[in-house]
Amino acid sequence: MVNDEKKSKDCPLVIPLMEIVEIDSLVPPQAAIIADQQDIEDAKTRFAFTQYNEKVCELKDLDKKKAKALTSKLRLCSSIGLGDFKRSYQRDKIEKAGSYLRLYTDLSDDIELFEMEYGQTGRVVYFYLTQSSTIEIVSILKKHT
Repeated sequence: MVNDEKKSKDCPLVIPLMEIVEIDSLVPPQAAIIADQQDIEDAKTRFAFTQYNEKVCELKDLDKKKAKALTSKLRLCSSIGLGDFKRSYQRDKIEKAGSYLRLYTDLSDDIELFEMEYGQTGRVVYFYLTQSSTIEIVSILKKHT
């Protein structure tokens, strides 16, 4: 054992062995539970902006009327469950082609984008986070493309 300790001090690539611990003592039981689909559908809709694409977003160009329509729609949608959101406000799936291709910039290949209408012509472009009631907003457009 003395030789092993000496080696680990002399060579930074040698890592001393850790004591093996039961996995149950590291992960609390509630952390290991994955919500079922019904729990996710019933949970209040949340919005996130970690994949927000400023290059294609037109939020800064909204007039007062459009901005008010957008905030009213987002507030309304955040007060309902994700399942109700999908049934009531989800519009079309956005194909990865043509003028819509720019919306997929810097996104993973397995992402499917959708749109929600606001203020008659405006669109919120988003995707659903897996195993969550969170909607990831990618872009806000003044007008349907």
